[in-house]
Amino acid sequence: MRHIIDQFVLIGTYQSHILYGSGHINETYLVTMTNPDAKYILQKINHRIFKKVPQLMSNYEKVTQYMKKHLPDGQVFIELLYTKDHQPFYTDDSGYYRMISYIENAIAYQTIPSETHMFLAGQAFGVFQNQLSNFDATSLYETIPFFHHTPKRFDNLVRAIQNASAERLHQATNWIEYALSFKPYANTIIDAIHFKQIPIRVTHNDTKMNNILFDDQKLEVKCIIDLDTIMPGSLLYDFGDAIRFGCNTALEDEKDTSKIQFNEAYFKAYTHGFLSAVQPFITTKEVEMLVDGAIMMTLETGIRFLTDYLENDIYFKTHYPEHNLIRTINQLTYLKKMCEIQIELRTIVQRLWREL
Repeated sequence: MRHIIDQFVLIGTYQSHILYGSGHINETYLVTMTNPDAKYILQKINHRIFKKVPQLMSNYEKVTQYMKKHLPDGQVFIELLYTKDHQPFYTDDSGYYRMISYIENAIAYQTIPSETHMFLAGQAFGVFQNQLSNFDATSLYETIPFFHHTPKRFDNLVRAIQNASAERLHQATNWIEYALSFKPYANTIIDAIHFKQIPIRVTHNDTKMNNILFDDQKLEVKCIIDLDTIMPGSLLYDFGDAIRFGCNTALEDEKDTSKIQFNEAYFKAYTHGFLSAVQPFITTKEVEMLVDGAIMMTLETGIRFLTDYLENDIYFKTHYPEHNLIRTINQLTYLKKMCEIQIELRTIVQRLWREL
């Protein structure tokens, strides 16, 4: 790994590197330098998951350079370090590597500690959207084609049903029927984009709590991390995925469905924070469709787990044969809970919007 580190322009003299963090996709190292002291994050990009690394890094570079140019002095952000021949990444026979700045005195939470954290998370991802609201999203590559194209996700599900084993079809029958009942709804966001009812924006596409760095001494956000899935898309995707993750009272592979509830207090906190930050540019139609974003992202995740279960677990890592089925049941149970109170959720959104 030392020869990889030596390809980048860094401050100081190499001292050490160690495996770092809890990510499941990329291989991450903390690089420590001395004289003067400095730290960096080196990542080996998982090109089996991200099959278009040059395009991914083009998006990464464009967005981080834009933020570097336009953010206020003193605001923390991820900075991309260049190689000695001024490339945003290094590649050799062993793979693709990038070096980014290390954020000092920061912590990432794997679970959500409080409503205040949920408010700050919503505000942080809203600020992220606001800071990139004038960035030309069409200049970005779609590095994972049709990532949030829910109708195509349904096409994949139908194909999986046709080819699945009798045993797995039997185990999933009730959940297949429930998922397919949403098929007429699948085009809701795609159609709104196609008919220009809502704009194309820069989307993060992985808006979970653990992709926010909080200050480790005081209750405030330092910056958003994990920019691998930045693409053109809809603001509804980012809002929706945060609600899908943040308002479920159970982990996504919890077997006891009685533990799966929708946390309305967290929904209100996140929505309040998010709307307060996106108020200057969000459209009325986007506000009206925020709950659709939450429903759609939960539905989409559920049918992705279901598709993978029917295809014998070829995409998501599993720890036992029914793991993807349990995930499916979890997400679709959570979806049921969300749909039961969607009128109330839409009312919360409109009330908060009027108050702002």
